[in-house]
Amino acid sequence: AGAFDPIHDGHIEVARASVNQLGLDMLYFMVESRPWGDKQPVELKHRQTMLDLSTEADEKLALLSLPDDQFSIDRTLAELEEKFPEDELFFVFGGDVFMHMNPEQWPGLEKLFKHYIVVF
Repeated sequence: AGAFDPIHDGHIEVARASVNQLGLDMLYFMVESRPWGDKQPVELKHRQTMLDLSTEADEKLALLSLPDDQFSIDRTLAELEEKFPEDELFFVFGGDVFMHMNPEQWPGLEKLFKHYIVVF
């Protein structure tokens, strides 16, 4: 999950490397309508369109719409576990995000760490 404002070649290459190196069946991008922090991103539908265009040539990359404005461990993770009950979940983060993960800013962090965490 992230702003992807804009999605760029680095995002796509990390996604492809994750799929290839980890043997993933699918990698979903989740675009937050209201990302954490002070950033005021381009309108959500434009960022989703950019993501769709960037991933259309790769059948293992796709957009997964978030029901909430932001990724939340309590809400979003529970929804993902319900949507993919038989699947192992991998979460791919940039090092910049991972370095700021702590229980104060990420309530329920221990629940996320029950899944695979990949950091680039």
